[in-house]
Amino acid sequence: MASQFNWDKQQGLFELYVTSPAPISAILIGMSLGGILGTAPSAITLAIIGWILFAPPANPLWPLVALTFALTLASLYSMGMALSSLYLVYGREADSVNEALHEPVSFLSGVYFPSSLAFPAVLQAIVLIIPLAVGMDALQRTLFSLNGSDACLSRHIVARDNGDHVAVRGLQGIENLGREKVAGRAPLR
Repeated sequence: MASQFNWDKQQGLFELYVTSPAPISAILIGMSLGGILGTAPSAITLAIIGWILFAPPANPLWPLVALTFALTLASLYSMGMALSSLYLVYGREADSVNEALHEPVSFLSGVYFPSSLAFPAVLQAIVLIIPLAVGMDALQRTLFSLNGSDACLSRHIVARDNGDHVAVRGLQGIENLGREKVAGRAPLR
């Protein structure tokens, strides 16, 4: 989300966003919904093929899986909207940081293996600031009916609410920065 916003800024579309009568938050939400709709078919196809080929020993509660997946996506897109302000201010430097943090975040979040089984409790507590870690843990618990799925989902909802608060603050900052840029008071790189 933040990378897309940075690319649009580099192509000169940011001025169109700021001068549009629509608030930037609405534009970012539209961009995120477009991203979700663009990636959903490939994600569903990959899930079906993986389910058929590997036949995981899962006993999923499908409504809970769908709710967990939706909350995880909302948390990640909220964080992306909040981080898009960093791309406006720092430009390519923020992109370099994004590239450097991608693999460690994926490793710690449980994308490659269940982080709740591999890391000590102290590291697990630190990793919970990443919405992807909470979402992956909740998805693993709901798909494989591990103990504590209700507690994990309630923890995920609290993390989602915190992410929304950060996203709202970030979006307000983006709008203020954009309006100052149009007024000629704040230089953007």
